[in-house]
Amino acid sequence: MVSSNTSGNRSGDERQIDSVRTIFTSRTWELIECVSHEQTQAFRYIIDAFHRYMSYKDTCNRRINWLVYYQGELAGAFGVNSAILSLGARDSWIGWDKEQRIRHLNQLCNNYRFCLIKEKLPASQLLSVACKVAKKRWESKYGDRLLMIESLVKPPFKGTVYEAAGWTYVGMTKGFSFSKAPLKSWQKENTARGRLARESPELAIEKYAVGHEKYHMSKSEPKLIFVRPLVSDWKKLLAE
Repeated sequence: MVSSNTSGNRSGDERQIDSVRTIFTSRTWELIECVSHEQTQAFRYIIDAFHRYMSYKDTCNRRINWLVYYQGELAGAFGVNSAILSLGARDSWIGWDKEQRIRHLNQLCNNYRFCLIKEKLPASQLLSVACKVAKKRWESKYGDRLLMIESLVKPPFKGTVYEAAGWTYVGMTKGFSFSKAPLKSWQKENTARGRLARESPELAIEKYAVGHEKYHMSKSEPKLIFVRPLVSDWKKLLAE
């Protein structure tokens, strides 16, 4: 058990979003999984306040978020969720067919948020630690062995941190994004939308979903795709 740092030299914001830390990952970095409402709000605050181009967004798929501490001080946030269903450049690089992709997609995850609130920190070092933590936690939580992590980077950013951490650039997205109405998240809400989602999911989708449909495709800016295999025999395993 690692106790919470209550150092008096923190800013008001840092005190506000601090939380009890329970997972020790290295002598330098601590990644604390967000399991309480307070921790989730802290993660949300960091992304909304410090991420350069992406705000916090609830997703209805698999998702694990962590608060990041560096040498005992709150330093950022790191999150993974389900891998993107179809990415042409990624899929060509892996070399799997449609059936293999559907069969093994749960053995990939997407680093959908990565944000540090302090400058001049060894971010590539954090990515290496975070990959190990995500690999272990993904299997313990979902039962699937994690073989690879992907991430998308929006230009003009170049993904320098990912390259420094040993990730591989495999190409660009085609400039389209698919979204799914988050019915499960809505159904947990104590709101008119939540009640409608519980009583009549179809009507909730018609009223509240983007495009008024369960699955919606929209144009988006093409992004760089980076991947990081986590095991040496990933290609063989994903081809089974």
